[in-house]
Amino acid sequence: MIEGGCNCADTYRTIMPVMQHRNHNGLPLFEDVGVLAVVPDRWDLPWQTRHHLISRLAKYFHVVWCNPVQEWRMIRLDYSFSPWFRNEPHDNGLVEHTFSSLFPKLYRPVFAANLTDRFRMNRARTALGGRPIRKWILYLWRPHFVSVLDNARYDASFYHIDDEYSFSATEK
Repeated sequence: MIEGGCNCADTYRTIMPVMQHRNHNGLPLFEDVGVLAVVPDRWDLPWQTRHHLISRLAKYFHVVWCNPVQEWRMIRLDYSFSPWFRNEPHDNGLVEHTFSSLFPKLYRPVFAANLTDRFRMNRARTALGGRPIRKWILYLWRPHFVSVLDNARYDASFYHIDDEYSFSATEK
């Protein structure tokens, strides 16, 4: 017993699940929380900060890595055209979600752009295969993903701020 009434054994039992990052079922620690990571890079490219951060988040939450959507102009140039959505689970609890080429990134007309964004985000939510997710977190990694905020269902959204001046409109 520590001065002030703290029992070390109780404290240890409380902290250990957090230190192990997994509950007794091998699932993420917070198994009712899902994270949709909307990122500019594919999972299979050389790793950057976002790959490391998201893979570590998968220890705590169910995470869907949303590979970037192809723009409508690029579909005919891409030989890997696939009309199907693809979900690839990884060992660390992360699911890599690749969007169907039938729903490319559109800009105009606005209603069609919003409709395809909404459909893609709803489809990404199903990538976790019926897990009982009660809270959804939308994690955006670039300013140009702002349209997803209006077209996805989520309980909280986070924007990863890069200390990157190439996004600035004015030279500093």
